[in-house]
Amino acid sequence: MFDDVSSFPVQTPEDGAQYRLPWTRAGGTTFDFGELAISGYHIAACASFGLPAVSRSTLPEAWVSEYTEDALMLRDPVMLWIYAHSGVTRLSQIKEDDDSGIMARAARHGLKYGAVVSHGTESSGKLLSYGIFYRDDREFTDDELELLRLRVQSLHNTSVTFAARKKTFK
Repeated sequence: MFDDVSSFPVQTPEDGAQYRLPWTRAGGTTFDFGELAISGYHIAACASFGLPAVSRSTLPEAWVSEYTEDALMLRDPVMLWIYAHSGVTRLSQIKEDDDSGIMARAARHGLKYGAVVSHGTESSGKLLSYGIFYRDDREFTDDELELLRLRVQSLHNTSVTFAARKKTFK
């Protein structure tokens, strides 16, 4: 689950105005991906050249370490899907080769069932936002997939404005 809104840092550009990170919606509520992705998630908003303006991960630390140390991103079928598609799918439906057994390795960390959302628009300057979501008890339902897609799309739209302002932050 997301931390309390007050725990998110406020960014201050040179003009002195304060902007809360885009995890916070108007009215102080947050995008709560953890209610659906009970085993963890990774969100990257407005990625350009692979680097997101903002990101958040609740994935198991042991998995993040293994994934990073073994440089799995470069051959991860989920990441290949993200950069080749726009939309939402269950990880079990991804057909890209997994010669390195990355999905099986993730499952050993409790990341058994998953979904991925990829969203980008030409109007956002080819920025890409994506989310990878996991459960350990069952596949995501069609309604849950649609909700995740809408939340990532909304986060992307909010983050486009944040990313433009971020360039002026100290």
